[in-house]
Amino acid sequence: MSVIFEPVRLDILQGHNPSRFVELDSAELYNMYVYNNSLVPTPGFKEFNKFDFKNGVARSIFLSDSLGKILVVYGSSVFLINDGLTFTKIGEFETLQGEVYVSENHFNQVFWSDLKDIWVYDHTDSSFSKAVTQGKSELAFTPGRIEFQDTRAICNDIASKRFFISQINNARTWEPLDNTVDNQIASKTVGVAVLDRQVLLMGDSITDVYYDQGLPNFPYRKANTLSHQYGCLSRSSIAVNFGRCCWLATNKESSPVIVSTSGGHLEKISTENIDDIIDAFSSPQDCDGYFYQVSGHIFYQLNFFTDKVSFIYDFATKLFSIVTDENSGLYPIKNSVKFNNTHYGINYNDGKIYEINTRFYSNNGKIVRRRALFPTIEKPKANIECNSLVVDIGQGNNKADEPTKFFLNISRDRGATFAVKQMKELAPTGQRDALLDFTSLGMGRFWTFGIDIYSLGEVVIREITAWMSYDRGQG
Repeated sequence: MSVIFEPVRLDILQGHNPSRFVELDSAELYNMYVYNNSLVPTPGFKEFNKFDFKNGVARSIFLSDSLGKILVVYGSSVFLINDGLTFTKIGEFETLQGEVYVSENHFNQVFWSDLKDIWVYDHTDSSFSKAVTQGKSELAFTPGRIEFQDTRAICNDIASKRFFISQINNARTWEPLDNTVDNQIASKTVGVAVLDRQVLLMGDSITDVYYDQGLPNFPYRKANTLSHQYGCLSRSSIAVNFGRCCWLATNKESSPVIVSTSGGHLEKISTENIDDIIDAFSSPQDCDGYFYQVSGHIFYQLNFFTDKVSFIYDFATKLFSIVTDENSGLYPIKNSVKFNNTHYGINYNDGKIYEINTRFYSNNGKIVRRRALFPTIEKPKANIECNSLVVDIGQGNNKADEPTKFFLNISRDRGATFAVKQMKELAPTGQRDALLDFTSLGMGRFWTFGIDIYSLGEVVIREITAWMSYDRGQG
């Protein structure tokens, strides 16, 4: 009797969601994301210019809307990127490394906090100066994360429960009054974020919400009906854009989780499997978060520096992926800004600026491994023969000389171990569709498939089908 093989379509739309229990469904996704029910490559990057900042650590990149230009901080130096792609030094901090937070007002001022001082660049007179509290020769608080709302700069005090505001349209001078400590934060604030009309004041286990009520002396008052029962583990994980605020959160009862709010109640966006990964990190607080948008998809990226893992969360699909460097290590771009319809970010390895774009399929000319592992296929009390695995792909306009290589990885122990079963190559000959047919794969109780792709061009996975026959006579 001839064996009848039936098509089994793999679920390729699960993102990165690996379970620590091999008995449960698991999926992994590296350097790809779900778009139009297919797997497509995450953006690559290439070096933006040859300006060498060997004497400084890349600390901050910021797009000034009022200037229409990018400002970067390397070591203690602050630079303005001019229209001719040249750099002009505009100021100097007193710190060489560490966190830097930046914002701007509508009165031609850009301002930075380096957790020691607040520095203000006024581009009407090109002055660069240190901010002070009114009536004093220095700040009367230790600045944390800095923001802007209405006409005032806002900054939390990392040495107390308070936050402070600047004078109207003047970030050089800060009001001596604070928020009068009418919050639920136990000891010290971690950060502050402005989300539309809200000011989120974050402690380590709770977040209070404030509104500008235009009151005399200090205009902000805490909301009586809204607070979030999560604080913030990492100030640098806080990111605000596209009407959302995300951060790495925690409270007295919780391990670290990733949360998001659009102004209402807080939403936990990390899955239990992602939570397991973060909970196993040695230093989850050593991270950096930021937003960007690609082809209509809004992403929140979270880089864990000590533990060398970079997650992206796609708000369009509500799925995670992992992005890496060319050695499958930590993604090297720290923060990014959108300028002239492309993105620019600073590389914390070499201190240079890189352009990030979907037109690029490599990391500055170096091939990145794109990997997808899919949930295990099994049938109760049945061995399964797999005649072939057919991968429906689209290959874009690859102008490189390197062929695209596909490696089929198979596990027969629910993904505990994998072996490379077959490899196929496609020549870089422009746009075309292809069906990759991996044949004669054998017999097994459990089938877990993975695909590794090495390419300098565009490769899209549209569908994967396994042709299988089930032997129910076997236990």
